[in-house]
Amino acid sequence: MNIDEPITVAPYSPAWVAQFASERAGLCHALSIEPSRVEHIGSTAVVGMHAKPIVDIMLGLDGFPAPSALCVQLGSLGYEAFGEEGVPGRLYFRKRAPTAFNVQAVSFRGPLWWDNLLLRDFLTAHPAEAQRYSDEKIRAFHAGHRTLLSCSAAKASAIAELLAAARRAT
Repeated sequence: MNIDEPITVAPYSPAWVAQFASERAGLCHALSIEPSRVEHIGSTAVVGMHAKPIVDIMLGLDGFPAPSALCVQLGSLGYEAFGEEGVPGRLYFRKRAPTAFNVQAVSFRGPLWWDNLLLRDFLTAHPAEAQRYSDEKIRAFHAGHRTLLSCSAAKASAIAELLAAARRAT
C-alpha cells in the first residue's frame, strides 16, 4: 500500500458536513466512543473552502500508541491502515468508497488534537485567511502538485504560517 495517490481540488460542497455526520455516527457505534472524540477537520470542515473531496476525520484516543484492536475495527469498516506515515503520534487510515474519508487517530486533547482544531476554527473565523489558503491549494494543483504527498509538501509552509497566526490569535 502506498499513501501517495492522485488528488483533485474541488469547490466547497455542503454534502461534506452530512457525510462527516454519517461517518461519525458509524465510527462512534463501531468503536464505542463518544461523539466528542470524533471531529471534522481539514478544509472540508471549513465552509466555502476548496478542498480535496475527501472528508478528514480526527479520532481522539485515550493514549498513543493506539490499541491494536483499532486497526482491526477500522479495517472492518473499510479503512486501510498506513501507520504514522511521517507524523509521530498520529495513525493514518483511509477509505475511498462509497465516500472518501481519511481518519487521523491521535491522543485526545494532545498537541495534534489541539493543533487540528485550532487551525480549523481559525480558518472558520477568518474567511480571508481561508480564502488565501484555498487559493494556495488551487495554485499548487495547477502548478502540477497532483498527488497527496506533492500537494502536502507544496502547501506545508502555508499551513505552518496559518497555524502560527492561529496561535497568535488565541
